Amino acid sequence: MSMKRFFSIPLLFVLLSITVQAQSGQAGLSFLKNGVGARTVAMGDAGVVGSDMGTAMYYNPALLADDEKASITIMHSEWIQDIT
Repeated sequence: MSMKRFFSIPLLFVLLSITVQAQSGQAGLSFLKNGVGARTVAMGDAGVVGSDMGTAMYYNPALLADDEKASITIMHSEWIQDIT
């Protein structure tokens, strides 16, 4: 094995690991992680099993099959804060 190849392979692994670590950070579109509905947000976004029917479409659309009456949920959330 030549000396050039002996140093180039470990150097390649070091450079690849640096680029992988450089991509860590805060992801964009983090507002998509906000919950929907005051009741389910207060329960820690545990709306998958027993969500009120107004937020069932967001958490678990299969709950719409058990919906006996129409409902609507209106929510306001200021998710853009401390931005000037």
